[in-house]
Order: sequence, then C-alpha cells, then structure tokens
Amino acid sequence: MFRTRLRVQRVLLAATTRMAQWQCSQCSAWFESDTPSQTCPGCS
Repeated sequence: MFRTRLRVQRVLLAATTRMAQWQCSQCSAWFESDTPSQTCPGCS
C-alpha cells in the first residue's frame, strides 16, 4: 500500500514539474498551468 502511494506521488511530481508556475494578476496567488494565464482558477 505504501509502495503504490509512493509511485502515485512520483507520477504526480513528474506531471507538475512539466507545468509552469504563474502569478494571478487579481489575487497574486501562484498557480501551476501548462498554458500562460493572467488569473488563477479561483479568480477566473
């Protein structure tokens, strides 16, 4: 169980490192997206 959880975390980490971080122009929060965006999912 622990081993599969570790594998899932590794896959998620690989997926997130492919994305870039952007800063929301409305609330200044940092969010990850694979496309350039001015606002985070919370504000858009």
